[in-house]
Amino acid sequence: MPFVHDNKLHLFHLASPLEKISHPERVCNSLKHLVTTDLINWQELPDALLPGIDKNSPDRDGIWTGSIVFYKNVFHFFYTGYAIHNNFPQTICHATSLDCVNFEKDKKNPIIIPDTKYYETVDWRDPFVFWNDNEKLFWMIISARYNQGPQNLRAVLVLYKSKNLETWDHAGPFYSPWDTYCIECPELFLLDGFWYLAYSRFSEKAQTIYRYSKDLSGPWRIPKIEAFDGRRWYAAKSAEFLGKRYSFGWIHDRDGFTDDGNWLWGGDMALPREVYKLSDNELRTRVPECIIQNLKQCAKESSFIPVLGSWEVSGNNWIPRDEESSSYGFVDLTINEMYAELMICPSSSNGNFGLLLKSKKDLSNGLIVEFSPERQSISIIPIPQPLDTFWRDLTDRKTPVPDPDGPRAVEQRIDIGGNKIINCSILISGSLVEVFINNEISMSYRYYLSGDYQLGFYSQFAKTKFMEVKLFSNQI
Repeated sequence: MPFVHDNKLHLFHLASPLEKISHPERVCNSLKHLVTTDLINWQELPDALLPGIDKNSPDRDGIWTGSIVFYKNVFHFFYTGYAIHNNFPQTICHATSLDCVNFEKDKKNPIIIPDTKYYETVDWRDPFVFWNDNEKLFWMIISARYNQGPQNLRAVLVLYKSKNLETWDHAGPFYSPWDTYCIECPELFLLDGFWYLAYSRFSEKAQTIYRYSKDLSGPWRIPKIEAFDGRRWYAAKSAEFLGKRYSFGWIHDRDGFTDDGNWLWGGDMALPREVYKLSDNELRTRVPECIIQNLKQCAKESSFIPVLGSWEVSGNNWIPRDEESSSYGFVDLTINEMYAELMICPSSSNGNFGLLLKSKKDLSNGLIVEFSPERQSISIIPIPQPLDTFWRDLTDRKTPVPDPDGPRAVEQRIDIGGNKIINCSILISGSLVEVFINNEISMSYRYYLSGDYQLGFYSQFAKTKFMEVKLFSNQI
């Protein structure tokens, strides 16, 4: 939950209790607080809020997502209080601060509960508050569910309005897509004359997505590419800072810190993403230039190790020669903290090509970043892929069980063809993998196995040039 004041970016984020895996203990969150002036150097401040200790506290089972506004020299934090055994387990609560560090909870908490005439009693969370200058009122949108309609598609954003942040009036539904179970972590922002509504969804094509409109009353348009990333980059929130908008999301953990563990709520913060607008009013994300320069402080020398097929190697340019088969090889750098940049020049053939990340030499494990001319897409694909039980038993292969992410853990559309150069940036930090393409496509995933090599290249029935490969790491 980023918030900007006096040229400082405050990042408030939820933190689960240590070593708690299951619900409800996992979500008994406290509110952590970081601050920065440059996105590079961060100062950790004291916890902003802790779960209530009284048995009647509406937040005794956790502090959940909210938002901050500054009004009349007071910082107001509106958040979700969680008390699992209450009649209304999720309610809207309020806390204030004079210095944006020490917050005091409102004695009137909870300040808003669901109106059961329209909404269910359980899902009532993630308040986003902002000043509507046209109406001269504060608006609050709340994630909720209708109490009628298709059981799994009742998501609705509910609107409340206030003159003073103290009394709030129900203004009805703000946005009702009827396409998912419950919206999470919504936000609204104005960018160059258009309003953008961004939010996450954990079911029905789970991702962080957005809609846009010329007016807050809608209609809210679906962009050609609605998702900022895959489903493992989640609950992103953004703020304008030093003239640009930056978004902050996290990458899920897995139980046991293994690649076959259940996906968990919570994880590690990904790199900040700059959110920018194209000429057709659609949004894209990229790594801020200041972070790129920070990642590139220490260049690493490396060489190429061909494994399959014939390769032409010339400096930092590596070209597979065989267009009628598969070829692959690796960079000889094995450290687990690495940033890489390269250009890919594909031929006009329809064969696949791409990157190998955290891979075994024999490709028995790892990640494939696949560019598919046929699908006009780029995907992160974990290997090995799951098999039907018959084929798994017949071949005596150990393959993973099907994952909620599907065989293509992350997939985004991309225009491939016409010898267009593709610019790639890759960050590998322990088990975190972030891939950025052409300064407009972002893809994130979690993969724990370290592999024999961190970075490799492959080509299948395609003549592809991997050029100007540059590697950086502060790790010795």
